[in-house]
Amino acid sequence: MRIAVFVIVISFLFFSCQDKKKVDFLIPEEKMVQVLVELHIADGVLNSTELPYSDSILRAENYYANILAKYNIDRPIFDSALKQYTENPQIYLKIYDKVIDTLRIQESKFASKINKSSKNISREK
Repeated sequence: MRIAVFVIVISFLFFSCQDKKKVDFLIPEEKMVQVLVELHIADGVLNSTELPYSDSILRAENYYANILAKYNIDRPIFDSALKQYTENPQIYLKIYDKVIDTLRIQESKFASKINKSSKNISREK
């Protein structure tokens, strides 16, 4: 979550002016939402492990590359699309609202599964 807020704030600082013309984005909004959700989940996994810094950088690059490959996106296209969206802050905020909503739903489902599992374990004792 902190990363999302940081990205949004930085985006507004650098790209506060926006043209009203229609932009053809390199990655469609819904696909961008899916990619960003997975990237943030990967960040969460990486931040929860206690790896040396150099190992965590290598693992992060591997995670990110696999996620982008899953969506048939190469890194330069992703970087360019991200730049396009940051230059259009209203659309970028809309995307991040969807990302945050999706992450909250997934977190809730995960918490529910954990609660069910812990109740089953305590019943078995």
